[in-house]
Amino acid sequence: MKKITKANKAKAVAIVCTAFKDIDAVTSVIKYDSKKEERVRVLFDFCVSVSMEKEGAFLTSDEMGVALLFKSWKKLSFESAVSNYFKLVHYGISWERAPQMIMRELRLQKRRTKEKHLYFWLLGFDNSVKDLQRMIQIRDFCFGYAKELQLPIAAETSSKGALKMYLRYGFKIYDEWKPSEDKPTLYFIIRDWQD
Repeated sequence: MKKITKANKAKAVAIVCTAFKDIDAVTSVIKYDSKKEERVRVLFDFCVSVSMEKEGAFLTSDEMGVALLFKSWKKLSFESAVSNYFKLVHYGISWERAPQMIMRELRLQKRRTKEKHLYFWLLGFDNSVKDLQRMIQIRDFCFGYAKELQLPIAAETSSKGALKMYLRYGFKIYDEWKPSEDKPTLYFIIRDWQD
C-alpha cells in the first residue's frame, strides 16, 4: 500500500466513486438531481482530501483499491476545513440538507470511542478487478499499521453482512444507534491492535 498523493488523488477518487455510486447510503447523502455523478465525485473528493490531511489515505500497490484509515486525533487546518466543507455542501449535499447532516455527524461523534485510534472510513475497489488478494492486502496493511502505531481500529457499519465480516476479523461492538424506525441500526465497532 502507498499513500495517496496529489499525483494519484484523481485515480483514488475515481475508484471510490465507481465502487460506491449506486450504494443507498451514498445516494441518500447527496442532493439527488440530474448532477448525481458530479455530486458523488464531490463527496468522495471530500473523503479522500480529509483522509489525506489526516495521514490516512492509501492506494493498493496496483492502484486499483483504496483504503481510508486515518488518525482520529488529527485535525484539519482551518483553511482546509472551510474549503472542503464548503465544496461538499455547495456542490455535493446542498445547503438545505447541511443542517441535518451536521446534526447526524455530531451524534456520531458523541458515540465514537474517545481513545486515540485509527478510524476506518471506507475501502473501495475498481469494479473491473475486485478480487480476494486486493482485500487481503488492505486487511493486512490496516492490521499491520494499527500494530505499528499500537492503536485500535474503529469503524461503523449498518450492513449486517459487513458486521459479520468485521466480527470475524476480531472487531467488537461497543455501541449501537438506531436513528429512527425506518433507518437501520448503526453498529460502532473496534478492534484492538493486539488481536
